[in-house]
Amino acid sequence: MQLTMNQFEAVMPSLLRPESWLRPIVEAMGCFEIDTPARAAAFLAQVAHESNQCRNTEESLSFSAATLMHTWPRRFPTLEIAMKYERNPEMTANYVYANRLGNGDVESGDGFLFRGRGLIHIAGRSNYAAASDALGVDFLVDPDAMAEPAHAALSAAWFWQTRGLNQNHNRVLKNVFKSAATAAIVRPGPLQDFYQGMIARGMREELARVTLARKVAAVTLRVWKRGERFDPAKLTVQAR
Repeated sequence: MQLTMNQFEAVMPSLLRPESWLRPIVEAMGCFEIDTPARAAAFLAQVAHESNQCRNTEESLSFSAATLMHTWPRRFPTLEIAMKYERNPEMTANYVYANRLGNGDVESGDGFLFRGRGLIHIAGRSNYAAASDALGVDFLVDPDAMAEPAHAALSAAWFWQTRGLNQNHNRVLKNVFKSAATAAIVRPGPLQDFYQGMIARGMREELARVTLARKVAAVTLRVWKRGERFDPAKLTVQAR
C-alpha cells in the first residue's frame, strides 16, 4: 500500500529526517504483506513505540537500579543486586539474556552481542540466525547491520509477519494504545493534563486510563486518515 510523507511524518513527528526512513519502511511492508490500512497502522504504531519513532534502532539497557528491579523482578529481587548492574548495558544484557533466545551463558557475551536491534528490537542469537536465513544477511557475523535503516525495517516487518501479527493487528493496536496511555500519564504534557483533568472531575483511575487510551487511538486514527498533525491545544482545552 501507499504511505505518503505527510502520513509518515504524522506518525513519527519527532523524527528529524523522515525521508531516510520512509522508503525502507514502505519496501519492507510490501515484502511482508503489511498491505492494508489496518495492518499498516498497527505495524507503524508498534514500530514508533519500540524504536522511539525510528530514533533508537538499538536497545540501550542503561537502566537505573529501580528500573532494573521493575523490569526484571526475578533477576533483580533486591536493590543490592540491581546496583551492581546499574547503568552498565553490557553487563545487564549478558545477565538478563543469558541462556535464553539461543544465547550462551553470561560469559559467552551473547546477551550484549545479540541485544535488541532494528525497529522492533529483535534480540537473541536464535532470532538473529532466523533473520539471517530469511533476509539473506549474516547478522551473526555483523549484528550491527540490523540497526541500519534497510535492515532495521526489513527485520521488523519479517518478525511482524512470521509472528502472525498481520492477523492479530487489532489486539496489537489495543496493547500499543494502552502502553502509550500508561507512558503519557507520567510524562508532562497535554495527554497527562487530559488524564489529570479526568481524575480531578472524580473519574476512577482505571476508567481514566482506558479513556486516555481511547483518546490516543482516536487522535492516531485522525492523523492516519486525514494526515492531520496533532494539536495539543485542543486536547488541553478538553481536559479542563
